Amino acid sequence: TTFSNAGHDIEVSVETPEAVIRYSSIRISGITVAESPAWLKNALLSIGLRPINNVVDITNYVLHETGQPLHAFDAQKIQGDKIVVKTCKPGTVFTALDGSEHKLTEQDLMICDAQKPLCMAGIYGGLDSGVSSETTEVFLECATFHPVWVRKSSRNHNLKTDSSFRFERGTDPLATIYTLQRAADLILSMAGGKVHPGGTDYNPTPATPVKLFYRWADMDRLIGEAIPRDAAKKILDRLHIYVSEETAEGLHLEIPPFTVGVDGSADVTEEII
Repeated sequence: TTFSNAGHDIEVSVETPEAVIRYSSIRISGITVAESPAWLKNALLSIGLRPINNVVDITNYVLHETGQPLHAFDAQKIQGDKIVVKTCKPGTVFTALDGSEHKLTEQDLMICDAQKPLCMAGIYGGLDSGVSSETTEVFLECATFHPVWVRKSSRNHNLKTDSSFRFERGTDPLATIYTLQRAADLILSMAGGKVHPGGTDYNPTPATPVKLFYRWADMDRLIGEAIPRDAAKKILDRLHIYVSEETAEGLHLEIPPFTVGVDGSADVTEEII
């Protein structure tokens, strides 16, 4: 897929489809990186985060607001007008934002440009591609990476971040576009600029609800006593688990993708409990 950018195209390709469920991005130009307003700094400080600048602070704020990680690159530091999601040659050195160096393996999913790795996918940004006071254009990514890939890299490199915490547990593939829109709105209001048309949305297998027949007998057996049926249905409704049909034996359910890890009768019973 190609990210159309007013005559300056950034080609986005995914070479490891087994590790990437969805990859969405937009580009914003003409921004002014500066100190965040007091309300944003106070919001981050209240949860123990150090304010950095308006763009980075917005990505951190939106992460905690939505539960969906995202990352901002300095667009002018992307070499060759390419973003490639792939693994690198074993032994390749990646320098993270904190200056630490990491030797990559074939199990590390990386966001690269035409020359070098820019970011350890879902975990940590690189030292040379982050947003600084000189940045005027940002390439904003919001993705859903496979939990196992993020978990292995996080463990192997001893890197634990707010982003990896969420990806390791699974994120909602339906949330990427909304999250980009939310971050873009905040960036435009605090840093100015404009969003270029187009954008990238690698989404080869769109997420759909899990369909399941949930038997009342299974619920009673697992809980150890009978829960009133109407109470159970009200709980499922509040969890946005849709009842498409009801029979004497149980419920035909449709479980939304954001309810990560709920795909069997025992999982539904746990939610009800």
